Amino acid sequence: MKINSNKCLGAVVVLAITAGFVISAYAAPPAPLMDMAYCAIHAPAAEPRMPFPRPPGFEPMLNEMSAMPPYLRGIDLSDDQQDKVFAILHAQSPAIRQAARAAREAHRALAQLVISDSYADDTARDLASKVARQHTEIEYLQAVANARIFRLLTPEQRAQAAEHGDRNGGPENMAR
Repeated sequence: MKINSNKCLGAVVVLAITAGFVISAYAAPPAPLMDMAYCAIHAPAAEPRMPFPRPPGFEPMLNEMSAMPPYLRGIDLSDDQQDKVFAILHAQSPAIRQAARAAREAHRALAQLVISDSYADDTARDLASKVARQHTEIEYLQAVANARIFRLLTPEQRAQAAEHGDRNGGPENMAR
């Protein structure tokens, strides 16, 4: 049986083109450099586009403890304690969301100022200060909430929470 080399070459070309279309269908469109840097800093929770399923153990946590601060994971809280922790976190979330929104808007304005023809140092300093103030407000609100949560814990639970903070790099990581 004689194989026609032109037909083989044509089949290889068709396969290569088809594979290219399939692979490009899974690729995300490229974003401008500024947007990519902004997303890397300010949107770590954004889900990347993945053409394959997640490996076992890498599924997002979607249970009642997923909203708890990391230092409470693995600590056996009573139902009353869980309700109070939820109430504390729920009460602070609008203020944190508002501060985060203001920080994002100021950061976007600063990014636009940097690439505009009307750049001014004073305006850049004001926008950078606004971003910093909003981040300071978020840290303060989280510290207040964590202090309230910590007061709800029993002495044994506090020791466990402190141990979790130590395992994660120290007490400064307990607020995260």
